Amino acid sequence: MSESNVARRPTGIAVADYLRLGCDALEFGFAVFDESLRLVVCNHAFQDLRRYPKRLCKYGTNIADLYRFNAKRGDYGAGDVEDLVETRLKRACSSKLCTLEYDLGIGRTLSIRYSPIEHQALVLTYTDVTDQRRAERALKISEERYAFAMAGANEGMWDWEADSGIIFISDRYKRLVRLDLSSDQITLDEWIAMIHPEDLVIREQARTAHLAGDTEFFDCEYRVLCGDDKYRWFRDRAKTYKDDQGKVIRMTGSLTDITARKKAERKLIEANERVRKQNAMLTSLSGRLSKYLSPQIYSSIFSGEHTVAISSKRKKLTVFFSDIADFTEITESLESEDLTTLLNHYLTEMSNIALAHGATVDKFVGDAIMAFFGDPESRGIKDDAIACVRMALAMQDRMVELQRHWRDQGIERPFEMRVGINTGFCTVGNFGSEDRMDYTIVGNNANLASRLQSHARPGGIIIAHETFSLVKDTIAVEEVESVLVKGFSRPIQCYQVIGELDQLKSTGRIIREYDQGVRIFLDLYRSDGPKVIATLEKILSEVKSSSDSSNSR
Repeated sequence: MSESNVARRPTGIAVADYLRLGCDALEFGFAVFDESLRLVVCNHAFQDLRRYPKRLCKYGTNIADLYRFNAKRGDYGAGDVEDLVETRLKRACSSKLCTLEYDLGIGRTLSIRYSPIEHQALVLTYTDVTDQRRAERALKISEERYAFAMAGANEGMWDWEADSGIIFISDRYKRLVRLDLSSDQITLDEWIAMIHPEDLVIREQARTAHLAGDTEFFDCEYRVLCGDDKYRWFRDRAKTYKDDQGKVIRMTGSLTDITARKKAERKLIEANERVRKQNAMLTSLSGRLSKYLSPQIYSSIFSGEHTVAISSKRKKLTVFFSDIADFTEITESLESEDLTTLLNHYLTEMSNIALAHGATVDKFVGDAIMAFFGDPESRGIKDDAIACVRMALAMQDRMVELQRHWRDQGIERPFEMRVGINTGFCTVGNFGSEDRMDYTIVGNNANLASRLQSHARPGGIIIAHETFSLVKDTIAVEEVESVLVKGFSRPIQCYQVIGELDQLKSTGRIIREYDQGVRIFLDLYRSDGPKVIATLEKILSEVKSSSDSSNSR
């Protein structure tokens, strides 16, 4: 060995001094006793950890004096001081390596190691293990709590280690999946093999989404083949833990048996499906039934507003009645199939117009249509009457179009409709038996509408006086001769409907002026022009003459 590699002691400093400095730098307590158990050297940590006075930490102090100091201040607990010292002296004199721990009573724990050196010396080291023991106790408590939680949880707890691929499972976990295992672990491959093949894709999708950070928890429901050879439903919920580099190191979760819930859900789905089918059947049935009822009545029945019971009430209605002129003669020239098609076409067209205007279609009597306004919904007596007349005008306009269509189909005598309208009090409600009833109206005012239509010309609309009084500001009419009808002792004043005033005025066909004591109505399309002029001049002359006579008086 070259001289340059030999450690040289600087001059002026003894080797013992270097050793003393090195010992003082140690964090654990260090002391050496000679064969007579007298202190040779100790470091500051030895004195500080044991809280010895300086007088006891000098060369030559007998170890018995240190024990006696400890015993007197209570480090060794209750007992005779000398007996306590004697016990420790025997340990110090022993040639065996010995390590022990005890609490200092001030919340600190020391680990003491006795190291005899061939009956020539004794080395004592004191290490403060307080933090280590606290950490160990905390870990033990945590592990105990985790074990208690695993044992007492209703869910099956599991913990998967990525490196080993082992899944540690709780007893509850094993009971849930009917595993008869003495071990508390299974491999990931063993668990995957128990999952229903159809659910593997769903589980993998949930796992991938969780590992990608898309979800905070892995959460999936799937079926597992249990020890009883039956598949049961479970909810698997877990949290993944990663290291600083983002590598998955473990996954901890719980397994919950949801078989009962799944069965309930399946029953609910089946029940909902049955209800859906029943509702579809009821919807279809109600749709078919609606063909036999007026939409207003149908709606009020199904909404609960209309009571399905024999009952009636008095109400002012505007009643519409239509019939086909010379229907019996027309039917003789048609085959039954053609007549059926023609009649259904006619009734469909007229019904659509009636519904569009808000009429309650009471019934079809052969070729006749009976409808009314004012129940179960009403716009007010006047507006109901106007709506009824407008409906009749719309029907007659549509009849003109249909007549051209029917002629093109080879019908020699297309249908022509007559209409009668009357306004008055009727009895409206459910009539019939408890088993079968009809929502309709009865009363003289309903009969009058039927009687009036028979006096209307084909393509015409006849209204009674009360209806006229309600629509006169909107509908253009001309007064016709009063008629005697069956069931009425007095003549009925009637009016022929011409059209809506605003429309007629816009075409220049109608001149209408109503004022106090004055009523002028001219239909220029139907009047003899010279005769009208002569009549107006005569009236004007008489008015002037009357006015001059009044002024002279």
